[in-house]
Amino acid sequence: DNQNTLWVGTINTISIFDKTSEKFIHFNLKEHISTTKNILPHEIVQDSLDNLWIGTSYGIFQISPNNVKNFDEPQPNQIDKNSFSLTHYFTNPEKIKDPSNVVLQLLIDDKNQLWTGTENGLYIAKLSAAPQKSLNNKLLFEPIKEQSQALLQNAGRRDIVQDSRGIIW
Repeated sequence: DNQNTLWVGTINTISIFDKTSEKFIHFNLKEHISTTKNILPHEIVQDSLDNLWIGTSYGIFQISPNNVKNFDEPQPNQIDKNSFSLTHYFTNPEKIKDPSNVVLQLLIDDKNQLWTGTENGLYIAKLSAAPQKSLNNKLLFEPIKEQSQALLQNAGRRDIVQDSRGIIW
């Protein structure tokens, strides 16, 4: 991330390496949602507000710094699991088992938009200090036009990138 911190995704877990204690701190993703399925992290990206976005086999997780300092900490530089909050989103919350909730690729573009490559095509969400949300207070993901969606579904996508001209590929 922007702080040169190592984040690692494994089955059901996102881990952060604390350089001060030389130990990993683990975030169990299944503690935050109810599922019996294993959650497989596919990609981790960071936005301009230092939020981490994790694309998984079961939607998107956002890990945000709480920006709360505990002055009683014995080691002020040590990372504390309570320094972060974790939020879960589905690309398609109305159909939890839909392939559009299997998130394979992520990109945050220069307009602070989260591009999401799924097993069912491409989606986009506008990020900001106050992200655009749907009626159920979840982040609103809008599918890319249906014509593009059909072309992308089986195109063998491996990554989403933005070039120096701002074009998304």
